[in-house]
Amino acid sequence: MKQISKPFKIQSFQFSLPIGCCLAVLLLIGYTAKGQNQLPANQKDSTQKTLAKDTAKIAQVKVLEEVVVKSRKPFVEMQTDKTVLNVQANLVASSGTVFELLQAAPGISISNEETINMSAKSGVNVLIDGRPTQLSAKDLANWLKSMPASQVDKVELISNPSAKYDAQGNAGIINIKLKKNTQKGFNGSATGAYIQAVHPNANFSTDINLREGKWNFFANAAARKSRQNTDGSIDRKVNSNGGIKDFINRTVDIDASSNVNLNLGADYYLNKQSSFGFMLKNNEYRSSLMTPGTTLIQTNGKTDSSLQTLNDINQQNSRTNYNLNYHYEDSLGSEWNLDANYTNY
Repeated sequence: MKQISKPFKIQSFQFSLPIGCCLAVLLLIGYTAKGQNQLPANQKDSTQKTLAKDTAKIAQVKVLEEVVVKSRKPFVEMQTDKTVLNVQANLVASSGTVFELLQAAPGISISNEETINMSAKSGVNVLIDGRPTQLSAKDLANWLKSMPASQVDKVELISNPSAKYDAQGNAGIINIKLKKNTQKGFNGSATGAYIQAVHPNANFSTDINLREGKWNFFANAAARKSRQNTDGSIDRKVNSNGGIKDFINRTVDIDASSNVNLNLGADYYLNKQSSFGFMLKNNEYRSSLMTPGTTLIQTNGKTDSSLQTLNDINQQNSRTNYNLNYHYEDSLGSEWNLDANYTNY
């Protein structure tokens, strides 16, 4: 065996072979081996032979620098005690509002009065990061309509709550967990939507975050303005003194509302498992419902009178909540929360 070493840049080379040699092998780190076993090296007067370029050509082996294996959570995840909606795993779900997200959630139904039901049971308790919202059904619906789903990490649907929730969720619990920004430094985002139907509807939200050392400061705001018309009709027939009276009622509900949510807070991380926090949440809601109506009274098909009505309802709510909290989570994922709240209506 004779070994020949040449620089990598040289593509052809010559070397002497003893008489009777019949096998040559080219080896190079990172390349496959190439052999040639028909060398005419048995002639006494020709002890030097040149390998043709195509004979010595070898294939390069590509070596990957890194292989990254990524897994993606499903949008709906069934667990032993709850159903979890991983909002960020579904682009369509994360582009709407939380109210629209719940409308499409499995096992959740929303009545015409916008009451949230779970598994056909009313009285569902809605939590935000494990804390009760303490809102009426109407105020809760308006608040969820103004909250963009892009701010939500996941939604837990708990149809049979454990003793952890005491008696506050006999009909079921919906726990909305907001996204936690773990990026260091200053960052933020903004989203908005505009819908043109009979009337324009729009919503906008923005959030900013600053994390330095053990401190994390955050703020987010969301606003929504909407208006919609709902037509109604009721026709009645009544026998009166041998004649037929028709009561033809037509109404239009003109529902306009605006909602602004503001959330400010700070967290101080004692270590990787525990933290203290402060939050201020403010909700401003205004709505008006105007319902003009006309009732035609006909006898045997002829109109003899009419009735004009107008209902006008205006509502304005303001709610501010102050929260002090302590959070602890062990290595197994078990959590312990301590909250102190003061709410001004």
